[in-house]
Amino acid sequence: MSGMLDISIPNADKVLTTSSKILDFLNDEIEIQEKVDGIKLTIVKVKHQTPKGKKIYYGDISKDFIVAYKRSVLYKEDNAGVDRTETAKHSIGDAQFAFVFDHLSKNIEAMKKLPDDTEFFIEYTMNKPTITRDYDDKHRMILIGYSKTKWVETQGLLTTYPDNFEVDNVKEYAKLMGIDSPRTILSGKIKPFDVLLSSSVDESLIAILKDRKSQFTSDPEEYLSALKKALLDVPSMYGGKMEGVVIVKNDGMLKFLQDDQHDKKTRADKKLRYQMESDDENAYFLKLKSLAQREIIPALNLHEKLSGLIEKISRTAYSYKKFPEHAKKNLLQKQEDFFHVCKYLVLKKLPGNNSALFIGRLQPPTKTHIKIIRDALNDFDSVTVALVRGKNATEHDNPFSLDVQTKILKSAFPKGIDVIQVSTGNVLSAMNQCRTNINAVLCGSDRVESYRNQLKNNPEIAVVETMRNDGVSGTIVRDSLRRNDRNKFETLMDPSSFSFFELLKGDLNEDRFHTFESFSKTILQ
Repeated sequence: MSGMLDISIPNADKVLTTSSKILDFLNDEIEIQEKVDGIKLTIVKVKHQTPKGKKIYYGDISKDFIVAYKRSVLYKEDNAGVDRTETAKHSIGDAQFAFVFDHLSKNIEAMKKLPDDTEFFIEYTMNKPTITRDYDDKHRMILIGYSKTKWVETQGLLTTYPDNFEVDNVKEYAKLMGIDSPRTILSGKIKPFDVLLSSSVDESLIAILKDRKSQFTSDPEEYLSALKKALLDVPSMYGGKMEGVVIVKNDGMLKFLQDDQHDKKTRADKKLRYQMESDDENAYFLKLKSLAQREIIPALNLHEKLSGLIEKISRTAYSYKKFPEHAKKNLLQKQEDFFHVCKYLVLKKLPGNNSALFIGRLQPPTKTHIKIIRDALNDFDSVTVALVRGKNATEHDNPFSLDVQTKILKSAFPKGIDVIQVSTGNVLSAMNQCRTNINAVLCGSDRVESYRNQLKNNPEIAVVETMRNDGVSGTIVRDSLRRNDRNKFETLMDPSSFSFFELLKGDLNEDRFHTFESFSKTILQ
């Protein structure tokens, strides 16, 4: 999984659950900001220097910064064919990123002062089927935080390793970027009512509070309820209804959200403005992929400079007009889909971007697992090993730690593999967490049908069947460890793993296992 920070904020309704917690909250000093419903962009300021250590700033958004959405790198050249006027009126997708690059390019000189090797977390108020809010003022960027970071960009994918989510200099950095910082609507104490009123810095909130003064009783729960309703009735600074508010306290953050943010029907209705029924929508995208593979990609030179390649894709896609039928999308929206599909398919074909995925529990990685990976590395640039550790799995299910599993795998493969942890064996979910582009999924015969079904709308991703009929299994390995049978252990493991015998044996925890066995026998009797 990407190293990107988890910047999710706890819902206050799930935290303030007792009278004492509510009282502590009401007596705290806080700041309340508007929470914006946008997509989360990441922008990394890249550090350049000469061999002698002199710092270089090119004054070019493509060289000094990396812009990404969901780890997919966005390029200035993505927007070469984009009509800004049509995009402002009708876009529901990628074309709107043109405004991000246009804006940042205008502020590139001031952005020189931003700290190097820093990741900036930004909310972008674009029009998108998955966003609940319909703001009047779209295409605004709001800087919500930043972090020092290490990063790796590989053929269109960005992986970052940020340190800590920070907000102290948000206003200063947002000003340098020429974008917004979160709007503060209250700062200070919130109880009693007169203090709440004086702490409010937003005129709309002040008017609402004055009108509802009688609702702020001495009962803490009623006071909190009245406060929440008042805050959520404040209009958004971008027009329309706010998504919610963020409450900044000394010991962390909380949020209040509008009820419709959790409403499945509201979200489904927004999607259905632009999406057909599932089967029809999937068929439409399969036709787009076929069209790209047939008419666009064969004309491209995949060995030319990436920026030039993407510019050609953009100009071609945004001028193309003979698309499959879509009952709810206009020409621009089809062009956006086509650009996205063409770029996706081309990036998958670039040299160095041919990786495979292997999913399993690997408790522990046996010689069969190692052989599958070793064979795959003959055909693929790298293999991502996704270790499944379900949220409800017990220590009996997964006796060996992620650290131990990774050490065994890295002992066999010092390079060429990436190890991640996933909570489910679902292929699409695992692929979303991979740090490399995946062109194939490796699996045993028992998983082939399931994987092909999961990937039926992604025919560009192969399912590679690996034969596993050698009688080796993690269960047998664990049994050899419990019996302290090193000879048997070494017949089941790769030679690179032999030195892990004692460590694995210790991890099994004999006492715990026998306790579990005894418990199971008691239940069965």
